[in-house]
Amino acid sequence: MAMGEEENDMLELVKVEPQSTANNDETEKKDRDLLERRKTFGQWLRNCRRQARITQSELAIALGYDSSQLISNIERGVSLLPSRRIPDFARVLGCSLLEMEVRYFQCSARNTSESRMPDLLLKYLPVIEALEFGKGTDDEVLEAIKKSR
Repeated sequence: MAMGEEENDMLELVKVEPQSTANNDETEKKDRDLLERRKTFGQWLRNCRRQARITQSELAIALGYDSSQLISNIERGVSLLPSRRIPDFARVLGCSLLEMEVRYFQCSARNTSESRMPDLLLKYLPVIEALEFGKGTDDEVLEAIKKSR
């Protein structure tokens, strides 16, 4: 058997049916929406990092990464923050763990309706945090409630 025939015998032909245009459009829309939500999370994370006055390199080192590439990718919306590292990111950046978790859920939700669910949580986050474990004084709780209205 010639070499070309042998290779042909080893190939498995798979018939691929083209997907409908409507299905492709819907998939592309979902992909764009997901990317946009990841970019929004990345911008929020960048703002947290800048408020903490930490460079991408310093954050990477504090989190035990060899380079700042993952941080850059997360901030640009290219990569998603590893969910198991959310508490570490929040601790190093000095931001609210609860807010980071809510925003993470928002950017990683499978669809737009799921991603909107945390909007209400974010609105009342100051109240929740003021009440959390009895940390907030009565005045802080009342002020948080006023701001959420």
